[in-house]
Amino acid sequence: MNARHFWFTRPSASRTDGMSGLSLALTVGAYYPALVGACALGERILNHLVLDLREDFRGTPEYKQVYNKSSFDDWQLVIDTLATWGVLLPDVVKEFGRLEKLRHRSIHFNVDTYSKLREDALAAIAHMQLIIERQFGAFGDQPWFIAGIGGAAFIKREYELQPFIRRYFLPQCPFVGVLSGFDPHFRLVDLPDYGDGELTDQEFCDAYNSRDPASVAGQ
Repeated sequence: MNARHFWFTRPSASRTDGMSGLSLALTVGAYYPALVGACALGERILNHLVLDLREDFRGTPEYKQVYNKSSFDDWQLVIDTLATWGVLLPDVVKEFGRLEKLRHRSIHFNVDTYSKLREDALAAIAHMQLIIERQFGAFGDQPWFIAGIGGAAFIKREYELQPFIRRYFLPQCPFVGVLSGFDPHFRLVDLPDYGDGELTDQEFCDAYNSRDPASVAGQ
């Protein structure tokens, strides 16, 4: 197979949107709404991940703890479950753990919260930015991207059947070849046929990086 899934957008906005509102709250000095909003966004993402993916893990011990619920507020249960299923990246697990501590301190009454509102709001938003960037970002060293391709992100063949990638990434990833490109209106275009054969991820990477610009579709 000579094509790969090209990643140049992000998952459904219903899962990850909300950061702009948090930034606006910070701008006007609404630190508590920004803090609580960041925690709520984190909880929404955790819930979406479990609810969207749990049927793919019916055969696991963790499934018994989450199969019959419509929502979750036990962060540790959800984080541990998603980590065991291999959905969350290790650094994302840590960021959710740090955000969880801020959530407990802000949601449950604590007079000390008032003296740290701005600091905690900034920290919560920073944690959310890292979570979204690492788990849903279009570029980086995430294990599902083919390493070494300049200026583009393609999904590794071995990850195409991974439930998280299949559910959140592939529906928005065109299946294209090494000579795919963009037309003057920034619409993705590709050659109609690459012939028979199959490239490994490394071969695809090498072919993409060494392609002749004049041969790229849309040029």
